Amino acid sequence: TGVQTCALPISINVQRPQTRLEPVSLPESWDTTTDAIAAVLAKHIGATELILLKSCEVDQRLTLAELAEAEIVDRSFPAAAVGIKSVSIEKLG
Repeated sequence: TGVQTCALPISINVQRPQTRLEPVSLPESWDTTTDAIAAVLAKHIGATELILLKSCEVDQRLTLAELAEAEIVDRSFPAAAVGIKSVSIEKLG
């Protein structure tokens, strides 16, 4: 489909100074937003839980793939969140 990917050269200081992420391939398009980036970072720091806050109503019965299809989370998020023990998408406020 002609989708490009990019590597995220991000440095973060969370419990381990000078920790660098290994390059991660994510689509370089609007299929990838801060949703997928948050999942990548959560896995990098070994988080067992990720909570995304959204400004819209979230049907808790939907799977991550269904939430992506409904454009609640980005299309890259379901794959990026694989391996995180607990993922919650909540309405802010």
